[in-house]
Amino acid sequence: ATCDLNLATYIKDLIEIGVGSLKVEGRMRSEYYIATVISSYRKLIDAYYNNTYTTSLINKELKILDRVANRKSTSQYFNHEATKKDQYYIGREEKSNQDFLALVLDYNKKTHIAKIEQRNYFKKGDKVNIFGPNNLDYDFIIDNIYNEEKEEVEIANHPKEILYIKIDKEVEINSMIRIRI
Repeated sequence: ATCDLNLATYIKDLIEIGVGSLKVEGRMRSEYYIATVISSYRKLIDAYYNNTYTTSLINKELKILDRVANRKSTSQYFNHEATKKDQYYIGREEKSNQDFLALVLDYNKKTHIAKIEQRNYFKKGDKVNIFGPNNLDYDFIIDNIYNEEKEEVEIANHPKEILYIKIDKEVEINSMIRIRI
């Protein structure tokens, strides 16, 4: 099956051998995929330089990366020379990602109400994570959901529906809400 390259486990090694930049596949990928990959790699790189690089952090980010990918991943030839066994373009097996719940369209700093565009099913009481620009990474529980008529709803199950939720921490436009991992 087709695989994606994933070297998150080797960020420390890459930095220490002098790698100065990484290319992340962006064409043909969703904004959620790109944002998630960049966010995870940024956290790992920052942790290395802040002396907070731990196995626990690596494992958390690997879980996040595994869930955002719709294919298996590999470190490919980072640790060994290529052999016949490394042939992996033998078919295509992809799975849909449903972790991406909503995109923040606007945020009112006074009321702490975020205007969001729903992407996948979620409901009142769900434990979620919001991440985005400037290393935002915040876990919270969805207490209430309101539709555009300001009526409270229990579930969000209409893709691209505009909804409103309260987020106590200030968030930026284009932040993304996902299932807490």
